[in-house]
Formats: sequence, structure tokens, C-alpha cells
Amino acid sequence: ETICRLMDTQIKPDFGVITERPMEQVRKASVENTFSTTGWRPSYSLQQGLKETIDWYTKKFENGELDL
Repeated sequence: ETICRLMDTQIKPDFGVITERPMEQVRKASVENTFSTTGWRPSYSLQQGLKETIDWYTKKFENGELDL
């Protein structure tokens, strides 16, 4: 949803299309644990990083530098 909003597109993600897999182990990262272990913190928010990535790809595409 965030990517669609940043790209200003009418495409909407379709969540729940694939059925749940009851035997699949659910994993969740412990972000605070990782931060305290590594001492690293992100310098960009997720939204800022996504926007800059989208802008980079858009520019490369418009300049003909990407083969899609």
C-alpha cells in the first residue's frame, strides 16, 4: 500500500489471495534486539528509502538506462 501510494498508482495490492499455510513457522524479527546487538540504526525511514528508490528507478527508466 505504501509503495502504491508513493508511486501514485491506482493499482491496489490484493492481500489474502494465497491461503494460509497452517504448518508454516511464523517468524518475526526482533528489531530492538538487533539494534542493541549491532549498534546500528537506520539513517532513513522506510518511506524515505522507498521514495528515493522509486525516484532512482523512475529516472533510470525515463533516461532509457533500464531494460524492462
